[in-house]
Amino acid sequence: MKIAIHCFEFREENLRRQPWRYVWELAKFFRGRGEEVYIVTDRQGEAPAAHTGGIATIHLPREEFYHHLAEHVGENDFQLLFDVQGLHSFLNNSRLRILKRLPIPIVGVLTSPVYVMPELLRVSITEWFTNGKYLARLMLGAMLPPNWLINRMQSVNALTVVLSNHSMQRIIDMGMDARRIISIPPGRDPGMLNDSQAGAEMRKSPENGAVRRFLYLGSPLTLRGSDTVLKAFAGLCRNNPNTHLTMLCRTEHEELQPVVRKLKRYCGLLGIADKTAFISGVLPSRQVDEYIGRSDVILQPFKIIISEMPLAILEGMTKGKAVISTSVDGIPELLANERGVVVPPGDSLALARAMKQLVHKPERIRRIGANAREYVLHQHPDWDTTFSRLAEKLSNMNLIPEEVFQ
Repeated sequence: MKIAIHCFEFREENLRRQPWRYVWELAKFFRGRGEEVYIVTDRQGEAPAAHTGGIATIHLPREEFYHHLAEHVGENDFQLLFDVQGLHSFLNNSRLRILKRLPIPIVGVLTSPVYVMPELLRVSITEWFTNGKYLARLMLGAMLPPNWLINRMQSVNALTVVLSNHSMQRIIDMGMDARRIISIPPGRDPGMLNDSQAGAEMRKSPENGAVRRFLYLGSPLTLRGSDTVLKAFAGLCRNNPNTHLTMLCRTEHEELQPVVRKLKRYCGLLGIADKTAFISGVLPSRQVDEYIGRSDVILQPFKIIISEMPLAILEGMTKGKAVISTSVDGIPELLANERGVVVPPGDSLALARAMKQLVHKPERIRRIGANAREYVLHQHPDWDTTFSRLAEKLSNMNLIPEEVFQ
């Protein structure tokens, strides 16, 4: 079977981030089943790579991209198209007309959360000025009339894939036929569950009286709560001096460097520069694992999630770390049942209280970390298992041959 997966900006440097990681794992899954898989993305530079992450990659001009996509699919006898989408995608009438004319089924992969207006309006005015380009698309999606949006989605997609049960239920409540949507969350890497001596050291529990080490990892964008972390940590330090914070800021684009500098200045104003270390850049996975291993608590206090189901939370849970995050999108379902701590987004006082409770209760850090790892080990699927559920659904809908699922 010949499968095309469309995803903009599919580049080697993006493969550790969502949604590109998800797309990459999806492509590897079907290729591993013996299918002919191609990633179709926009062209960058004069000589784009023929393979990205080991997957055959087709580069088409971004201008009138969907016209080129339709021509390529028709001329090369593809049988199934996965199309990475956001809610704003359904505003593009030209795109919809072209996709509707394709003679093959389309599986939409909705990789951004589904927000309602109050969730976006609670974000501060400062965030809108600073990160408006990220919020604008989410706001457009929230403003669309539900029936109109669902009708458009179902007119194009034979099946819609979302990455959390929260998003699936929200779209069903908007009017989606429940038979035409499925939640397929990101999987875990088998290599994450290494029980070597190094892995055991990584999961070593904090001792009474030891320095409590907090770790923030991810983009420095304040939409991810990087400023909330600093403000909460400053509050914690007033009565808990035996603490330390590492800000592991992923800066894959030059435009993020000024954001890190601004956070450092804010750190100085809060008086916590001597207790806070900033590490920026794009570190190898092994080095990121080392920072996670040296920490006691992982901080992921998202205000808004741009691309659904952050992998950093799952990485921390896998390594037996206590994770504090926020009640945004599908995060609460991942950290339920004492597998983590959830606080309201943008609430530095609530985050500081949660951090303080863990500082004084090392046994709770141990319990949360153990619960998290147990969940990942025995309940959360790996990539192969999670996409096997998708293949079964596609087979049941007669969108792929049964032998692909088997």
